[in-house]
Amino acid sequence: MMQPKGLNFTFFVKDFDKSLTFYRDVLGLRYKTEWRSQYSRGVIFDIGNDGEFQFYGPPEGKTQTEASPAGVKIAFLVDDVDAHYTRIKAAGAEIVEEINDKPWGDRSFGIKDPDGLILYIYSKIAEKETP
Repeated sequence: MMQPKGLNFTFFVKDFDKSLTFYRDVLGLRYKTEWRSQYSRGVIFDIGNDGEFQFYGPPEGKTQTEASPAGVKIAFLVDDVDAHYTRIKAAGAEIVEEINDKPWGDRSFGIKDPDGLILYIYSKIAEKETP
């Protein structure tokens, strides 16, 4: 059985600069490194527990030919979802699901990134008992 030691999620974006601003400044991910070459541009964010979140864009002056992800939702586990909700909403992110408690023990909200990818931000809460 494979036992991964970390996870690296990588995808392509249409507008590199817009996505960089969103993930670094609006979402507040921990910026790790960035590169620009004649072939592509990329950025890596540290998401803890040996995980990385990164995306690629086209080189300067070029149009992205790779497709952005479809049919994918990404969830980020955080310590204080309410504080992140307040900060991210104030930054102008498009909220697609208001913050609420889920019966499976999460408190979460949903937003869209610049390419329309759905992101959920959540914290664990005590599971509710069902009658």
